[in-house]
Amino acid sequence: MADDTIMPPSLFQRTWNTSEVDGLVGLQLSLPGRVFITRRSSADASAPAAEVVLRSNASDLIDLITVQVVNGTYTSTIHDWKMQVSRDDPILKLSVRDTSTRVQGTLLVHIILNSPVRSVSTSAQTILGHGTLLDNASAEAIDIAAYGNENVWIESTGPVAVKGLTLNAYGSGNIQYTVPHLTLGNTLDLNVFGIGSVIVEAAEAFVDSVESTVGGQGSIFVHGTYAVADMASHILGSGSINYYPYGKCGKSKVDIVGGGNINAGSWVCLRAHASVLGSGKAIVQVVDVLDVSGIGRGHIEYFNETPSTLPSGKTGLLSGPRVEIALANTYQTFAPLATPPRQAIFVSVGPANAGWFLPSSATTTFYGVSVPHSAVLSVVGFALVAMLLALVAVLRRKQPTRHRYSSIN
Repeated sequence: MADDTIMPPSLFQRTWNTSEVDGLVGLQLSLPGRVFITRRSSADASAPAAEVVLRSNASDLIDLITVQVVNGTYTSTIHDWKMQVSRDDPILKLSVRDTSTRVQGTLLVHIILNSPVRSVSTSAQTILGHGTLLDNASAEAIDIAAYGNENVWIESTGPVAVKGLTLNAYGSGNIQYTVPHLTLGNTLDLNVFGIGSVIVEAAEAFVDSVESTVGGQGSIFVHGTYAVADMASHILGSGSINYYPYGKCGKSKVDIVGGGNINAGSWVCLRAHASVLGSGKAIVQVVDVLDVSGIGRGHIEYFNETPSTLPSGKTGLLSGPRVEIALANTYQTFAPLATPPRQAIFVSVGPANAGWFLPSSATTTFYGVSVPHSAVLSVVGFALVAMLLALVAVLRRKQPTRHRYSSIN
């Protein structure tokens, strides 16, 4: 296998082989740094399920990293990190041991898989190359979760046909999923909690249902041509959801609590229900019936043609959102994230008893927080995320049928 890793002088390297299992279901990457995940060009029955190569300019940094195969029966963090796996499924876990002193250096991790996996949870800057995830398994679903401020790239050069796809971004990082053709038997489930984003770019997609949720100021972008039965969009906060350039659906459900924006004017749907509590704004394109509910100064706009049935306007103290024709099909776009080079980045690892690691920049991650008030902020941050999750869960339970909104060009 060709290796285009940039190797500076005085670099320490260590390699592990996971020969104790025949195959892996997922990866849990609980460490800082940059991680490249690739797959052997052809499966080899005699090869290990995975080979892990660590490169750093600091040997004591490599000594802190543990590599092991675990499962949910003995490692509760697999489920804490929202990995959708069974308790006995083998998971390759990379983590950092506790240290009483701060250790700094550059770090690059290369994981070579013998066969694809379906579940990945990571706090590192992670690049999942073509073939590392399942791409033809109608009975299996893929789930990816990113924590912290690092980005995740998922790149597939061929069509993907699986049961479902879940992308979760917690924090300020971004997940970018690129595929030429996507077929899902069930749901495309996209979630952002924080100020990060989830980007799905598919030239063509056939999906049973699409559901997007933003809690906070984050964004979701769905780019391509989509055909779905149901779509549902939820915002709690001031985030945005954007679909473009074209899509069609049977039923659509839109919910905004706060000042967020749902831009679904590029998806033509037969029926839609839109609810706004606050000052948020939704743009939809509806052929048949548009139902509206909510309270506040929000706006619900219909683009292109007037639906055959519109709601009657409310007046008074508890008047609902204003319903009117959209003069333009507005939306937000994303700038594609360039894949980083296979080169180590600087990390700093500190005492773990100070709380969750905090990033100092896009290429520098600190494990542990030495300042007491930072640990307090970490706890408060997780409490806020927990509140958002609880509120969104209540919001979702109230939905009779979930439907998605569309994107615009």
